[in-house]
Amino acid sequence: MLIRDEQIGAFDQPLKARFQQRMRSHLRSRFQVRLADMSDDQLTAVIDQATRKARGYGITLEFDVRRFLEYVVEYGPDFDTLDWAWPILVPKGDGTEKMNTVDDTAAFVLRT
Repeated sequence: MLIRDEQIGAFDQPLKARFQQRMRSHLRSRFQVRLADMSDDQLTAVIDQATRKARGYGITLEFDVRRFLEYVVEYGPDFDTLDWAWPILVPKGDGTEKMNTVDDTAAFVLRT
């Protein structure tokens, strides 16, 4: 039996929709005020764009993508281009390690 690319895409769509829902729920609970005026469609667009960016940096595990999304909401859609984030995200390496370093930098360098 031959499975075409369109059929594989059909399998991916329900998974993607559930991921988007989990991320919307998480972000809305964590950033209630900041996201109050944003529609679900707008937030889903932010999630999709940021997820593509994260994947480009080798950040693929859901927990790590969720952290990446939190920084996008907190610092803006181009947080990855900020002077402190760019050098962490660009080099080849493990996505979890990158996000751990982003967390450490945000906690111990930016907030001191």
